[in-house]
Amino acid sequence: DMDLAAFRVNKKVLIDPLEIINIISDIENYKNFLTNTGALKTEKLDQKSGYIDVYQHITINLPFFNDRDYFFRMIANKKALHNNKLIEWHLLDQKLIEKKDLEKKDLEATYLNDGAGMWLSSPSSENMFDISYRLVMDPGGSIPSILVDMINEVSLISLFNDVLKEAISRSDKSYED
Repeated sequence: DMDLAAFRVNKKVLIDPLEIINIISDIENYKNFLTNTGALKTEKLDQKSGYIDVYQHITINLPFFNDRDYFFRMIANKKALHNNKLIEWHLLDQKLIEKKDLEKKDLEATYLNDGAGMWLSSPSSENMFDISYRLVMDPGGSIPSILVDMINEVSLISLFNDVLKEAISRSDKSYED
């Protein structure tokens, strides 16, 4: 019942899809390769076979906007590297968080309940893969839909570029070793 646009970005690259999974699952190192980490706090809460639960807090330094808080579950699919989902994630509803005895870290922040994303890969040619990321997110609060779309588009492209840049950096280092 929400009026949200889904966004997708993709690029053909010479990057092993497993490297994309490893980077996105590397929550402890987000601060080393995500460009917006000054405003982003990420904490791994729980890791089970098949998924990771994560808390994120976004500091927003704009008048009339609260910071944002959310918990999400990320599922990596290392068995379907070629032509399938690499990683999918979805926000965890605040009621579920309360049942799991997890607490919002910032009571003043707007809690985000509605959002999901997915990384996909399909072979393009010899050693080339079409990597894509899809996102739908309600940033909460009373934000006009045109601004919601801009926020989602910018964050999607920024994250996608950061992950690809880190994948290239890691693959360059492996050739140097």
